[in-house]
Amino acid sequence: MLQLLKRTKGKTLNKVGKSMISIYMKKKNIGDLKDFGINMETKMLTVSFVPTYFSEEVRVEVTGYNIIKDKLSNKSYLSFDSINTSKNWNDSKFKKLIKKNKIEIPEKYSKFIDLVA
Repeated sequence: MLQLLKRTKGKTLNKVGKSMISIYMKKKNIGDLKDFGINMETKMLTVSFVPTYFSEEVRVEVTGYNIIKDKLSNKSYLSFDSINTSKNWNDSKFKKLIKKNKIEIPEKYSKFIDLVA
């Protein structure tokens, strides 16, 4: 039963995370999401995308992710320890797009994440 709950939680978090990251990338004009994965045990996210005005796919690894809730603003964020991009793209370009190592989670996704995270 516990394994089933973990798998369900993982699948839900993966689907919500993929949708959220895809919307964030479109909103910030970063590029088109190709692949998204989340490992709840190692606290690692992997994202593959083709940046706007760039022809090669970029792979991003985000380590030490966490979901935090700001009680004053009632907003949720995806925070993380570090970001590493594949060799074909400069890390500093990507880091400029993400301020203070966190991304605001849209309210409609925040409710789902609160249930499973």
